[in-house]
Amino acid sequence: MKIIFCYTDVPNPRAAEAIRKYAPTAEWIRTVEHHTYAKELTSRWDSGEDLVVIEGDKEITAEVIPSFEACDEPWCVYEYWNFPEPYQQNTIYGLGCTKYSAEAQRQIPAEEIYRKHDGVLNRCPDCNNDGCWRYMDTRISFAILSRCISFAPHVHGRVNHHHVYDDEWKRQRGLI
Repeated sequence: MKIIFCYTDVPNPRAAEAIRKYAPTAEWIRTVEHHTYAKELTSRWDSGEDLVVIEGDKEITAEVIPSFEACDEPWCVYEYWNFPEPYQQNTIYGLGCTKYSAEAQRQIPAEEIYRKHDGVLNRCPDCNNDGCWRYMDTRISFAILSRCISFAPHVHGRVNHHHVYDDEWKRQRGLI
């Protein structure tokens, strides 16, 4: 099983400590530019082994990696609460803490993960749908669902999400 820990500039300290403790073999990948995350993920896609993606603001627990290793489902996740209170949403389709089986990866060409606007997704405000990180989780989900590889991810539990949402995030959504 290949484990990647993807973070933007600096990972959350609690998330980084949990990776060191519970997933010491994880490859740390800094994804500052818009296209880096998608490029790094697709370069590891379909390597012949299960792929675990953990994002830099998700704090895993001791059971995460063993539960992924023991599971034969094609698509597994640990859910998390997204967005600040009172706007929280339970997330299972994000990349936060996800395992894609080797078999599921074989059925989905990497180009489907890192592709330009296809008319289905909203226009990306960051790259004008030129294939950045935004909607990458949605593109993978659509690919899995459209091939009936799985009808939903297999949820193993919950991890803590430590993202800090600044005033700009709230301003963009008309909350302040």
